[in-house]
Amino acid sequence: MEQMDLVNIKDKILNSKSLQKISPISQYTAEAIPPDIPFLVRLVGRDGNGNVIHRLLNTVVEPSTTEIIAYASTKNSTLAPGGSTDVRFTVFNIGKPAAFRIKATDEKDFVQMVTPDRVNLQVNDSADGYITLAAPKHAAFGTTSTVTLTVHTNTAGQTFNFMVFDVIVAPQDLDEDPPTCTVVETKGDCSTVGPTMDCKKFNYTVTASFMDIGYGLYDIQAKYPTQTDIGRQNVDHFQVGLTNQSVKGVFHSTCCHPKFQLIAIDVVGNVGRCVIEINNISTSPVDESNLSTYILIACIGLAIVGLLILVVICIICRKRIRNKVIFIR
Repeated sequence: MEQMDLVNIKDKILNSKSLQKISPISQYTAEAIPPDIPFLVRLVGRDGNGNVIHRLLNTVVEPSTTEIIAYASTKNSTLAPGGSTDVRFTVFNIGKPAAFRIKATDEKDFVQMVTPDRVNLQVNDSADGYITLAAPKHAAFGTTSTVTLTVHTNTAGQTFNFMVFDVIVAPQDLDEDPPTCTVVETKGDCSTVGPTMDCKKFNYTVTASFMDIGYGLYDIQAKYPTQTDIGRQNVDHFQVGLTNQSVKGVFHSTCCHPKFQLIAIDVVGNVGRCVIEINNISTSPVDESNLSTYILIACIGLAIVGLLILVVICIICRKRIRNKVIFIR
């Protein structure tokens, strides 16, 4: 194939473009501005003997006389789980007066109705409408569905046009806060394990608490530098989407992996982490928010001890002075 011709119904060439081969399996491409009247596509090439051959596609292509415009907000339409929204559109008729049917579909069945679904338009007339979309309550965040809106007539020489846009299930309110991860207790000591020792004989345990105050927890996991022989984890069962309630997890491993991360993920993809490094003997973490209280108590204790020492010294001094006075008499 060498050439693509756009011809009218009388076989007159309206536009002609050379074909470009784009693959070793004889695929060709060409770009041409379509005429504003009905036309057919004809391919021109040569056979093995060099003879010119023509192939005419027997479908008449007629430029659409309708136009659909979607408002910019539809480019990023969002739905909350269990929520609904209306997406607006406008249909323009730049052809002959006609009755149009309007239909919308999507693969996730979010489309509930199209209003209106039929319109009568005169030349250069337009009609506004909207598509009602709704997501089920269990729809997961991030679920995307492509909506196709079509407009056509049922008359001979059918006029047809369409548009597509995506709708995504997302939180109604922005949630950028990751879940919290708090180490409750660590047991084990990997600091004494040397390079010549069998690290598998030394174990440790980490207990942690996880919570999300946004749209809820989705997953809790431990991430080690290597994915082999990483031990085991016991996380309390929780319902996906659990919010404002803590979930406990106990993680066991050997000193072959003394450093790892505890990861909590919420349903909108925010990630909270705890970095764990087992280098010390069994300890329980100190709450830094109470550190000033501990210092104050220690200071008070030292003051009391100092006061007691001062009282004892005074008593001893008074006794010595009394003994001295009696001796003089």
